[in-house]
Amino acid sequence: MRTIRFILLHLLLVLSLAAGAQDADSTEAADEVVDFDLEEREYNNDDKPYFNRFDTTVVTERPFDAQQIEQMREDPELTYGETRAAISLWDRFWIWFGQILSDLFGSAATVNWLRLFIYALLLVGLIYVIIRLLKIDALKIFYGATEAKKIRHLVIDENIHEMDFEKLLADAIQSKEHRLAVRLFFLYGLKMLSDKQHVTWEPGKTNHDYLVELKAGEVKSGFSRLNYYFEYTWYGHFDLPPEAFSRISDLFNQWRGKVQ
Repeated sequence: MRTIRFILLHLLLVLSLAAGAQDADSTEAADEVVDFDLEEREYNNDDKPYFNRFDTTVVTERPFDAQQIEQMREDPELTYGETRAAISLWDRFWIWFGQILSDLFGSAATVNWLRLFIYALLLVGLIYVIIRLLKIDALKIFYGATEAKKIRHLVIDENIHEMDFEKLLADAIQSKEHRLAVRLFFLYGLKMLSDKQHVTWEPGKTNHDYLVELKAGEVKSGFSRLNYYFEYTWYGHFDLPPEAFSRISDLFNQWRGKVQ
């Protein structure tokens, strides 16, 4: 019995000590809260000379001087931008030409290609000057005397007043060069129109330029047909059969009788 009482007494003692310790912890926690509130009040105390929670500095607003700003904008010494030079027509040409080379050759289009092209032009120009100074017949060099005689009629600026059309036509018809004969018909007709002052002959003018100068009538309609056959056979590179050439020859002979 005593043993039981002793055990119960010890249990009560232990429980009392545990409760006391818990109360002490709660008291310390409460003390800490009280201390925190005290610090907060001290922190917000406006009487402290060393700290102020709000900035009380007086700010004076000053506007910008619009006139001075405008003067600074117009001052050339304060302009630091670089003015880009205008692109000339010559520069535009080389930009365009370089773009063409770039499209043709891709990454291979470099400055070296441009230099080679310029050198090639200079070489061609030099050869042309030498040929003109020495009066060399370039057609004979490349085609020989016989072929050069045929190709010589390709020259568009030939002087029709220095050509013997009767002989040239006879030679072309005899050698059955019908394309060349049709072209000679056209040039011969142009000479007739110039001699009769229906048109004004000038080197470099086109056949259509002469057609515009002609007044409406049989002369113009006949010459227009000769021009059609000339363009069709000469520029179209068509070889005329004998019967077709005969019809064109008859047309020319009938037309030349109307030119007055």
